Amino acid sequence: THSINLLEISIAHTSFNIANTVMMYPFSGILVKIAEKIALRGKAAEDESELIHLDDRIMETPVFAIQNCLKEIVRMGYMAYDNFKLSIDFLMTKDEEKVEKIFKREKNIDKLQKAITQYMVKLCSTNINELEKKTITSLFHTVNDIERIGDHSENIAEVTQFMIREKVRFSDVGRREMSEICEASIKCVKNAILALENRDIDKAEEVAKGEAEVDCMEKEFRARHIERLAKLECDTTTGVAFLDTLTNLERVSDHALNVAQSVMKRK
Repeated sequence: THSINLLEISIAHTSFNIANTVMMYPFSGILVKIAEKIALRGKAAEDESELIHLDDRIMETPVFAIQNCLKEIVRMGYMAYDNFKLSIDFLMTKDEEKVEKIFKREKNIDKLQKAITQYMVKLCSTNINELEKKTITSLFHTVNDIERIGDHSENIAEVTQFMIREKVRFSDVGRREMSEICEASIKCVKNAILALENRDIDKAEEVAKGEAEVDCMEKEFRARHIERLAKLECDTTTGVAFLDTLTNLERVSDHALNVAQSVMKRK
């Protein structure tokens, strides 16, 4: 038997590296240019609705394209998370300077959702395997769930505008309850986006627990509020705003759970 010495191992390793470099050389310039263009576009982009991580040329490498779809969806997720927090801040402070920013970002989230979806549709028409198709299908659902979080944030802002117009405010008890469920809902969304970004199963499981807590709060606070309405401790106009907000918060946590479950399924 012939034993392989260190010199032969070194020669084999060097030969492999040279061969690999030779094969990749014709493509290296193209890959570098695409990467540079995407990076520069990301730094220069002033319009939040503009795609940063996606370029038609990277569709030739589906694995890379899918990874970048995920990055773009995560970016959209953080936009939706920030807008959700801002809408809740508006609800609790009634600071009308926040309204324009909320509605503007919601429009950008909608545009980004359409652009990402169109890109993934094109990607599906390329030569991708079944596993890649399954991943893209999951991402279709995820991008829609994130867009819905944005819609509910806008709804909360509109309810707040209604409260300002009608000159109504939550009672001290109602405000405490609303603050509690808002905090839990924010945590759900944050953990869902972190789970998506890092494929973090622990964060995804935290979302599942948090969503169950939000559901319980929504049912309990709704029942209490209806009881206050029945006892005339709260006026009908305020009651409508309170119950409508509860509904939006509960649905946000539902969509956060959907995002988290998509991460757990791809484990």
